[in-house]
Amino acid sequence: MLNEQTQEKLITMRLPAMAEALDELTERGATRELSFEECFGLIVDRQWIYREQRSLTRKLKNAKLREPACLEDVDYRHPRGLDRSLIERLATCRWIEEHENVLLIGATGVGKTWLSCALAQKACREGRTAVYRRVPRLLDELHLARVDGSYGKVLAALAKSDVLVLDDWGLAPLSEPQRRDILEVLEDRHGRRSTIVTSQVPLAKWHDTIGDPTIADAILDRIVHNAHRIELKGASMRKGRSESDGKGGKKRPGAAKPAQRWLAERSGSDLGSTSGEHLAAMRSKPVSITVRPAASGDAPAVRSNTAKILTSSTTGSSSRLIRDAEKMPSATRPERSTKPSPRSEST
Repeated sequence: MLNEQTQEKLITMRLPAMAEALDELTERGATRELSFEECFGLIVDRQWIYREQRSLTRKLKNAKLREPACLEDVDYRHPRGLDRSLIERLATCRWIEEHENVLLIGATGVGKTWLSCALAQKACREGRTAVYRRVPRLLDELHLARVDGSYGKVLAALAKSDVLVLDDWGLAPLSEPQRRDILEVLEDRHGRRSTIVTSQVPLAKWHDTIGDPTIADAILDRIVHNAHRIELKGASMRKGRSESDGKGGKKRPGAAKPAQRWLAERSGSDLGSTSGEHLAAMRSKPVSITVRPAASGDAPAVRSNTAKILTSSTTGSSSRLIRDAEKMPSATRPERSTKPSPRSEST
């Protein structure tokens, strides 16, 4: 009766994962085998994983990424001049902390949009916020915002995002109002946030594409001088993907989804297995669970040879959360790693 009341209070306080973990620990008799500190650590660990997954799902949904891309799936075999060491440095997200930009330049089909979405998705996995916009659509959005009086609100929303992806930059020359709109967006972000720009136009021609020399200098000064430049070359990767699809590419067995891999790293468990054999394997060897409190600074790790009792249940709950995330539109959920070999990315 006492446990039922405690579970009801946890649910009322919006801690459903803790309530579920407490119920499972009680049913399996783990409270008699573990100390109070160990039981409490496992319960908190369950709630931590639950909230991290919900936060990641929400950030990806709000980002509205064009491609379900992941940096772990970058194809370095395609001859397009992609620097692996630079991508690995960008994967640390240090450039976001230092408010730097990324410029992705190359012909159509070489993977500019895919890489930009992969960088934005990595930012979401690291707790940052991201927003994807195609420049032509963004300019239309800002024009309508001027008409209906929501211009300031739209600019504030764009300035708030940690990472802004501006895709298809320079497809057409900018008009006078469009130049001023772009300048306002970049001015709000300069030195405060990071921006990713993709373009088919060589950097040397951006000045002419913008038009007005004064505004062009102001815009380029805010996005070029503190940017990492990635210039991609080679043939379109869409052609290779079409040929691979025509040959009947198969799914790679055992490939984990990006969000699933991320949760496995954070929780220290194998989220891809919740079977009875997995539980038996967990019982045969010690398991280490580290509780990560929400406040700054890590608390001492809670370790137990019998922590296996809750681990498989935690993985089941996380798997259900991942399945819920898959119900979102394809442009917002993490990419399935079910692809033909080699991996195909496209703009």
